Amino acid sequence: MVLDILQNFTLFATDKKHRRIKVICRYQQYETTNKMIARVVAGYPKKGLIWHFQGSGKSLLMVFAAQKLRMHPRLGNPTVLIVVDRIDLDTQITATFNAADVANMVGVGDRQELQRLINQDVRKVLITTIHKFGEATGEWNARKNIIVMVDEAHRTQEGDLGRKMREALPNAFLFGLTGTPINRADRNTFWAFGADEDEHGYMSRYSFQDSIRDKATLPLHFEAPEVKLKIDKAAIDEAFKQITDDMSEQDRDDLAKRAAKMAVLVKNPERVRAVVEHIVQHYQTKVEPNGFKAQVVCFDRECCVLYKEVLDELLPPEASAIVMSAGAARRTSPRMRPARQGRRGEAAGQLPRPQPPAEVPDRHQQAAHRF
Repeated sequence: MVLDILQNFTLFATDKKHRRIKVICRYQQYETTNKMIARVVAGYPKKGLIWHFQGSGKSLLMVFAAQKLRMHPRLGNPTVLIVVDRIDLDTQITATFNAADVANMVGVGDRQELQRLINQDVRKVLITTIHKFGEATGEWNARKNIIVMVDEAHRTQEGDLGRKMREALPNAFLFGLTGTPINRADRNTFWAFGADEDEHGYMSRYSFQDSIRDKATLPLHFEAPEVKLKIDKAAIDEAFKQITDDMSEQDRDDLAKRAAKMAVLVKNPERVRAVVEHIVQHYQTKVEPNGFKAQVVCFDRECCVLYKEVLDELLPPEASAIVMSAGAARRTSPRMRPARQGRRGEAAGQLPRPQPPAEVPDRHQQAAHRF
């Protein structure tokens, strides 16, 4: 075990301050990597679902696994494919691999390059997004020593994009990693990555409680404020039926789709103001006194701008910043045009730092608030 850690689970990486640091695996990374290796060497099962809580080091787990898979003498110089579903995750994981000086690593630029590399049987570590399989047709490579590690396995990898990836790589091993709780009622993720041999569908599970026990994560304390948005579905359905009694079934369905959008309720001006007032009050009384900043997660981009407008009425404009990818929405919506794109870390660095309290409580007693 010690020799295994020295050879396969010890990295010399470069941090953001350009300092050379030594990185050694944590136990869940070591155990999970070796489970993956064992499956690939044995040839079965050809998939596995890995649920490790957020912040537990899934990117480094993929680095350890990719390097050990590539160097394993019994795997015949395999291809390791790292698949993500967002460009920012692609950038993050590529940066982690680059910082660790992973050999023979390629960040795939476009769909044509991905197909060319796979068709040409390139034996390297390829990092790509799931969307580059969007136009894939038929089989690209049927080799058995292609290992795919999918980040955020509970999202787009379950749909058509995931299906096309499986058709392109019919004999590949598929390991799905996620840190987001999976709804047991939604069987898609377990079907896509969970092996029948695994208890409860997980090859490896590192829970929130495990993370707190290891002091890798601070306890989370949730407050559930009263939501004054109550809907009497039965009454609405009855009223809708009476109003649309003379309409055709197709017209009735079209009207229902337009009228029932959640966004109409979420973006009601009175509701937006009430929510933002609650956020400001909560932040000023419970978060700011401890010297922390805060993050607000909104329904969509427009909702983000609406929140910002009300925040600017209640606080100085420089007290908050928008972080989002506006894209086409900025060009088509006048309201979106003033919104500046940015990364979370950059935006946080530009915000004024709250004054720390006179006496900072023990870190394990601090509460992490999320709205």
